[in-house]
Amino acid sequence: MSWCPRSAVFDQPDEAGLTLFKSEMAPVMAKLAVFCRSDGRASQYGCMVGTTSWQNPPPGRQVEWYGKYNDAIAESTAAIGSETLRLIDFWNLGLSIPEEQMGGHSSPVLNIWLWQVMLGGMCPSSQAAEGTLAKFEGSMCFAAGASESKCPEYTRDCPNTFRCEVWECANSKPCKFLAEAGQLLEEDLDGQCDDQVAYTFSAVVEAKERPCSRLWCEDSLEYLPMVLAIAAALTIFICMYIAQKVQNRRRGLEADSKDKVLPKVPGVVPEADCQEERPRIPVNLSSRSKDLRQDYESEPGSAPVSPRTPLRSAVASVVIDMTDGSLENTQAIVDDKPVMAVPVADAGAMPLADAANPPAKAAEATSKIGPKTAAAIGTARSACCGPQKAAGDKFPLGMARFCASMHVVVGHIYAKGATAPISAFGFGFTWVPWFFMLSGFVLSAAHLRRPKEETVLGYVMRRSVSIYPLYAASLLPAFAIAFSQDQVPSAAVLVAQSFLAQAWVPQWTEHSLQSHCWFLSCMVVYWFCFKPLSKAVGWLSFRGVVLWMAFLFFLPWLTVIVPELTGDGATWYQVHGWGQDDTWQDLTVITLKFNPICYAHIFILGMLLAKLRLLLDKKVAASKIERWASLVLEFVMPLGYLGLLLVFCVPDLRPWGYKLSARLSVLLPFQAMVLLGLAGLPSLPLPFLASMMAKLDFLQDYSYALYVFQFICYSVWPVSGQVNLFFFIVFVMATAIVMVYTVQRPIQAWWGRHEKGRLAVPFVLAAILVGFSFVPQPSVAIQLADLPALRRLGPEMVDLRMPCSSVEAGGASLINPALFFQGDKVVLVARRHSLEISRRVGDFNGSAATILDETWHSQIMLGSAAVDLEAFDRWPMTGVAPFQVELKEWAGLRTPSGKLWADLCVKETWVAENNTLVRHIVTGPEDAKVVGGVNGSVTVSFNSLPPKGARGCAAGTEVSQMYIAGVTALNPNGVAVGHRLECGLTDVAEKNWIPFTHDGRLHFVYSPLPHVVVAAQPDGTCERMHSTSFQPLQKLLRENPSLEVRGSGQAMLINDTQATPQLPRAHYLALLHIFNKRTSTYSHFAYRFSPEPPFSILQVSEELPLLAAPPSDRFGSSFAFASGLALSPSGKTVVVSYGAGDRESRALVLSLRRLDEMPISCKKSQDWNIGCCLSFSSQFQVSPKQGGRSEPPLTLVWPPQWGSLL
Repeated sequence: MSWCPRSAVFDQPDEAGLTLFKSEMAPVMAKLAVFCRSDGRASQYGCMVGTTSWQNPPPGRQVEWYGKYNDAIAESTAAIGSETLRLIDFWNLGLSIPEEQMGGHSSPVLNIWLWQVMLGGMCPSSQAAEGTLAKFEGSMCFAAGASESKCPEYTRDCPNTFRCEVWECANSKPCKFLAEAGQLLEEDLDGQCDDQVAYTFSAVVEAKERPCSRLWCEDSLEYLPMVLAIAAALTIFICMYIAQKVQNRRRGLEADSKDKVLPKVPGVVPEADCQEERPRIPVNLSSRSKDLRQDYESEPGSAPVSPRTPLRSAVASVVIDMTDGSLENTQAIVDDKPVMAVPVADAGAMPLADAANPPAKAAEATSKIGPKTAAAIGTARSACCGPQKAAGDKFPLGMARFCASMHVVVGHIYAKGATAPISAFGFGFTWVPWFFMLSGFVLSAAHLRRPKEETVLGYVMRRSVSIYPLYAASLLPAFAIAFSQDQVPSAAVLVAQSFLAQAWVPQWTEHSLQSHCWFLSCMVVYWFCFKPLSKAVGWLSFRGVVLWMAFLFFLPWLTVIVPELTGDGATWYQVHGWGQDDTWQDLTVITLKFNPICYAHIFILGMLLAKLRLLLDKKVAASKIERWASLVLEFVMPLGYLGLLLVFCVPDLRPWGYKLSARLSVLLPFQAMVLLGLAGLPSLPLPFLASMMAKLDFLQDYSYALYVFQFICYSVWPVSGQVNLFFFIVFVMATAIVMVYTVQRPIQAWWGRHEKGRLAVPFVLAAILVGFSFVPQPSVAIQLADLPALRRLGPEMVDLRMPCSSVEAGGASLINPALFFQGDKVVLVARRHSLEISRRVGDFNGSAATILDETWHSQIMLGSAAVDLEAFDRWPMTGVAPFQVELKEWAGLRTPSGKLWADLCVKETWVAENNTLVRHIVTGPEDAKVVGGVNGSVTVSFNSLPPKGARGCAAGTEVSQMYIAGVTALNPNGVAVGHRLECGLTDVAEKNWIPFTHDGRLHFVYSPLPHVVVAAQPDGTCERMHSTSFQPLQKLLRENPSLEVRGSGQAMLINDTQATPQLPRAHYLALLHIFNKRTSTYSHFAYRFSPEPPFSILQVSEELPLLAAPPSDRFGSSFAFASGLALSPSGKTVVVSYGAGDRESRALVLSLRRLDEMPISCKKSQDWNIGCCLSFSSQFQVSPKQGGRSEPPLTLVWPPQWGSLL
């Protein structure tokens, strides 16, 4: 009752509604009985009462109640029925042609047909047309041709109504119905079946697992990596604590035995003497140690590299207050032994000055080291025990480095779509350029105050201790992960990144291991250039520094200004996708994002900032405005962070093209403020916030390891979708702690001790990586292990792997093969397939969204081989393949414009529920079938997304289309132009057409139900010829609306009455599959159709026993997909070629006699309903019109038993 327009009965229960319907129909029938009787007013033409029309409802309750209402109509009519009052069962009439239903409404053809049946039973024969062929002329007479793209006016206006419906569109266009003279098609339907198709719903078990792009996937154990990493970190700290206690006790015993106490000198502070001790940096006071201190302070995110070896009695230890700038170029000696600084965290455990008698001990220490050195070590009081000291060159950058590294990590996870779409997360990449500025700043600050003469190579090798050891160590697990996932880079890339050169060539950068470490490759270049650059910077005046900084601040804006001037727009870089390097746009974007040349200005800017800091310090001292300068410095860093935070969080404040411009980096002024605010001026006290952040300087010990190991941590994380961000961050931090103490410091210690040995490390690393890259990767072998090479299914039927291979396949699968015989050779085509799923965060309609890229790497492979035809006919019995084909890429395929068949339209789907844009990307043509050919050349049909035009792809056309092209199997590099088959719709996915040849002309089964046949030309022009229905399949779909009937493979002409006793006559053999939309499973069948127009279906087999397998690269149900059908030249052997789970090419090989036993029991139909008698054929009539061919008119055969056409 939900659609009843009478409000009084709208909410009535179903039973009450039916009772009301019957009671109100009774007086109507009483009036009709009088009106329609032989002497009534309607006696000349009679009356007709009709049931409701067929509306294709889902099974269950609706079908039941439609039936009850129609039964009530039939019962009421039967009581008063006569020759002049008859019942028309519109329901069953429409039910016989279910393909002419669109959303519960009839197509124009079905509507006209219902009227024709009704009028044909009422009107006198004298008014009948002379023709016996009914012709329909119109763009959307049939449901198969209906498309909203053909109704531009309706499509424009329908959003303002209730909703847009394709059936409204189709019925809004004229469809002319004409009767023409012509000969009825005399089709032999002998042997046609009317039994139910044997479809098994439980043929395949539905898979429920999600895709897993990790080393392991288990959502319920997401906490486990975090717990294990925390346990490992705590274990390390406990062991260190115990070892330190033992060491302290041993030193205490040694000190007691020698009765020695370390001196307490000015600048040496017992930890217990200070409640709020100023943070201090430990440093070895030897010249070598000072070099290491510079290393420690220079690299982005790097940890201290001073050796922290166990302290021995031979080395006296003190804790030095590094705020004292007078430590320059001094070496402390106690008892004729060098004094080594120890970490502040360890200071409490060390023997310090005697608090009971500090003056005496201080005097003793002074006498031992000399008054000059003692004064140099620190005559001023400690910061915590006296006035605050000047900032000097001690930069409290540890907390800032750590936070920047953490933001980078979160930004990378955000870019993969693994976090909530919070826009501030996505700006993590902006801190990588800041690391360049920081490095230039710290290195230049140290060099300007303490220049040191050394070779460029020596300088670079000294600097390398801070970055290369841990980076090299990380490449080994990264390689292992890539190896397990069949993603090992090329040998050239492996060699390049072993020498930190991966960012120098754009074709290498995005394909490297640990690709996020590209910035280290830039850093090496800057180190080589640092010495000459520092000389140039040293000569600059204050004005020169300011002018150069202003120029460098402006430089990144060119990435916005130039594209705007050229008309490409600020987001021109979005044409590039990660890993793509085919076009000049791709190479340009990669260069701008990663090449050292494009970040040199940022490194130089850091050097200029260090120079500016010294010059400002002199001007402040000269102007006597220290107090005001200190006040201003208090706000520099907070304002810098505030500016960055606003840009990160407020979309309207983001710079144009920020994904590239912010990387290069238009945010430099704010980031420079952060750096200068943390460093302060040398002669002024540190700003208050900077001094507070200095208390967390220990975090910088872990920031570099945090950055380097982030993607390794991501690879072992057990959840492939969105991660628990808190768990993941804790896991990465704990992993960084473990790596620092177990990998970084031991390797750095070795690196520092072996100045010659370390030169060989890049060579050894490159040899290891390249050597193992040639080891066969196990993924392909593993994924095929559960698919048997051969299955014996009977004495004359075997299922086995297709005997084909390709050295060009790489790690991809060869699937969906198709065979074709050409004399004594066999031609084989297949599809090279792999799936890549990536998640990232970007913009969609002006807001942040998760973007899911599903990239289907696809290419057609083809080849041919000689075949022993006698051995081929024995194949079902022996199981021994009579041929082996090596496939090559069809590289010569071109678009009509002459371009490579590569840049295809992208289908995008917006999922509003979770702000996700799903992009379906296919890189090339898909399933191919050989449809004929002579003299070595063959005609191949294939489906593909349309190639992009000059203006991209029109909205709604990003759907698969059918194409045809000629190619020589032995020369796949020869140019072959693909032409679109024009009789398909441009806004509906077209695929699975079944090619066959009739009377030397190429035909396709456009769809199995209705069985629509089209004829095609080599240039892609085609016309719809015939359409018939098959009652068993119609019945199956009526009872199971979740099913769809689709085509598969090719069709072969069979004419062997002895081998096909079930159908002892000529016929075509073809394949179809039934797709279950509810379970996403496929069931495959062979079927036979008439060898003459209109090519009606005669028989359908039982389900073919194809081997279904789960897909290897995504979640989903196990499936098989029949892609080809071949018949040996002798006509004795049938090969059903198919793909198993997108994993491998297989073949079901059986004798024709065995296949004939598969069709279900058949009987000659004695009582076909109307739908079985309908057949459509085409009058070949093409009217030229501007812009292409018009659709040929379609004609409908009018069965003689129905009377004459009106």
